[in-house]
Amino acid sequence: MKRVNLIKGGVVVNSISMPDEWTGEAGQWQPPDGEVAVADEDAGIGYTYDGTVFTKPDTEADGLLREWEAVMVASDSLMTRDVEDLIDTLLVTEVLVESQLPTKLSDARIEKKTLRGSKPA
Repeated sequence: MKRVNLIKGGVVVNSISMPDEWTGEAGQWQPPDGEVAVADEDAGIGYTYDGTVFTKPDTEADGLLREWEAVMVASDSLMTRDVEDLIDTLLVTEVLVESQLPTKLSDARIEKKTLRGSKPA
């Protein structure tokens, strides 16, 4: 048996098992109208498909971090205490783990906390 992913609008909406002999040719089982079937053992529901490559969906924390990084790069500003507090809260509540932080962000947090410890707030 092999995994076949049903794709609608570029997103995997279902994964099913098919016999190894299934190739999707005429005369064999076909996906419902508006869906495409592509065999891939690693992809699953929620993955995106661009016609060639499956991409794993972001976790909520990954998506939030990417949005935040984009804003910081676009504004070329330093991390504010509000953002630091938000990240700390996400870490404490385990929505986010330290290893998910990009190295530059992690280093910047350490540097700012060190500087803040030696200067009045």
